[in-house]
Amino acid sequence: MTYKKTPNPKKQYGDAKVSLGLIPKAAMEAQAAAHQLGAAKYGPWNWRDTPVEAMTYINAMLRHIQEWKEIEDNDPDTTKSHLGNVMACCAIILDAQYFGTLIDDRPQRKK
Repeated sequence: MTYKKTPNPKKQYGDAKVSLGLIPKAAMEAQAAAHQLGAAKYGPWNWRDTPVEAMTYINAMLRHIQEWKEIEDNDPDTTKSHLGNVMACCAIILDAQYFGTLIDDRPQRKK
């Protein structure tokens, strides 16, 4: 059956929203793998149940970035991607900030 091409009225509303389909599959899977490990260890969505400090995740991100920079793609303890761990840490900070469970303990800027 052939359909006549008519504009979908929902398209204009969908086009105005963030396009989650632009996130690469490899990145999404690496991040999800890191979240899965964290969920098994600490409980899923634990950063919404208990406030978390920003610097805990910033320090973790910097450690993973440093290891990746030194040519180690995967964390030897978990075998998961260092960059996926960085993405998961960023996501946790953003989500905790959005839901009001982020303790902002970043160094204060001097005036």
